[in-house]
Amino acid sequence: MRRSLLDRLVCPYHKDTPLRLFVFSERFSDSGRRGPSERRCEWYCALFDTKLGARAKDQGTPTPSPEDCASCEARQIVEGILVCRECGRWYPIVGGIPRVMPDELRDRKLDLKMLARHSGFFRDLSSGLAIKIRSVKTES
Repeated sequence: MRRSLLDRLVCPYHKDTPLRLFVFSERFSDSGRRGPSERRCEWYCALFDTKLGARAKDQGTPTPSPEDCASCEARQIVEGILVCRECGRWYPIVGGIPRVMPDELRDRKLDLKMLARHSGFFRDLSSGLAIKIRSVKTES
């Protein structure tokens, strides 16, 4: 998954807030581009974790340079999580594919594997940051 996809992905429950990205592994690839590229993101830059364009509230937000955009496009996220800034729900990125789905459609086994593989990260996230990790609903 490329970071530029975060310009389009949203939490199914809070559609106007960018998801927060945490990367566990990524790979760099030469996508055939040589030198700077055009900015692909319209309203949110995941590289700088900032809103862009008309949605940027203050003038102090960094604006990505063409070199920044080229560097960002060369990175592909293999594994990580996306966290909703509003409700704290998290969505796994597995094999480069973001799994952003409503609770009732989530794969509980996949979520549990991700939790087990990165338990230290989730423990630090839930205790050290002002983000509440919401448990996936379990069906009885």
